[in-house]
Amino acid sequence: MNTRYILIGISSIILLIFIFTNFSQRTLIVKRAKNVTGVNYSYGGYTLEKGFDCSGLTYWVYKKSGIQIPRNSVMQYLT
Repeated sequence: MNTRYILIGISSIILLIFIFTNFSQRTLIVKRAKNVTGVNYSYGGYTLEKGFDCSGLTYWVYKKSGIQIPRNSVMQYLT
């Protein structure tokens, strides 16, 4: 597992939380993100089984929380 990439992903989640959500959604999103700590980094990954890259982690956490965001980091940034 590459900790640097996981930290980048978690930072992205925190930024997007404040853009798209209210307090109760924020709490749920942070909880979901913390629950996947330790999942391996995988380039292009966006599932628990295959692992996550930065944008895949944010995509998965938001999707599981009922919020649709783009899959890749460029589109997430532009949203």
